Amino acid sequence: MRIVEWDARAYSGLSVLDFVKRITVQELSSPALRPLGPVAVTLAQLEGLDAHAQAVLRRLAALEAQGASGTASRVES
Repeated sequence: MRIVEWDARAYSGLSVLDFVKRITVQELSSPALRPLGPVAVTLAQLEGLDAHAQAVLRRLAALEAQGASGTASRVES
């Protein structure tokens, strides 16, 4: 008969990272926002994030206004 020894150790299921709020921030240039903006609006609306959708729509409208007037300033919400 063979006896198998088990090395039992206790490990916590939690770590410091479980208590840290992690966020990500994405930034788009104006040329990148033009094609991705409508997709972002659709996703935000599907997820019920109406304020996010409105923010993107405002930025897209500002880009269109800049394009019409020929100015190249930063888009602010």
